[in-house]
Amino acid sequence: MLCDHGVEPLFGHSPEALRGNSWKDLVAHQSQQRLSDLLQQVDTSRHPDGIDLGQAGLLGLHQDGALFPLDGRILPARGGAKDGYTLVLRPAPRRDDGRDHCPRVERPHLIDLLDRALQQHRRVNRSCALLVIDIALGRHPANPAHAETMMQTCIQRLQHGRRRQDRLARLGATRLALLLSEVTGAAKVERVVERLRTTLSQPVESSGIQQRPSPRIGFACYPEDAICPAALLEQGERDCTERHRPATILVS
Repeated sequence: MLCDHGVEPLFGHSPEALRGNSWKDLVAHQSQQRLSDLLQQVDTSRHPDGIDLGQAGLLGLHQDGALFPLDGRILPARGGAKDGYTLVLRPAPRRDDGRDHCPRVERPHLIDLLDRALQQHRRVNRSCALLVIDIALGRHPANPAHAETMMQTCIQRLQHGRRRQDRLARLGATRLALLLSEVTGAAKVERVVERLRTTLSQPVESSGIQQRPSPRIGFACYPEDAICPAALLEQGERDCTERHRPATILVS
């Protein structure tokens, strides 16, 4: 049970989505073991006020992939552990819609995010597509500052054009994953890919040098290509590798 008027913007989910999930599903993957330990403490503690989360280090997971510390208190239900627990959150600042946020995630975390997204699409019987985008940084090792400038520019271009319901994450130094919600059919996704390729191929200037990225973009459709998150990511990565020639950079 969740008790706080700021929960919906804090986690970035709609009221309907929150009502359909346990609040424990909103705790970040890397905090699940810590959560289990805290719930055991609640079970063995006789204190009616439960356990304060101020110093617990428990991380919440926003819909766009951002992690943030949970501050509040875990209370036992009136009937004891068999009736569950209640999370009371202290007032927290409202998050924006995440349009300028691109979390950098590890592969297990990305698969976890995809799993949550696919569960939502499955409940409403809607399709989606995962785009895997590799940004070329040159044939030889590039200046790290120039390389990061190129990546940030490409991220900004993707953020500017994406819809609010689409989700963008960074996987490693040069790879991005973009989940397109409520999109049907490979032909429609192909058109999106071509538009993004044109956008991302525009020159990027750094320290007076213009570099033209040559992005490689592959995709996988749910449910046509895969129905589980790991398989969807693998198919998108395979498509990214097989469909395109090795990426290059043109320097002018």
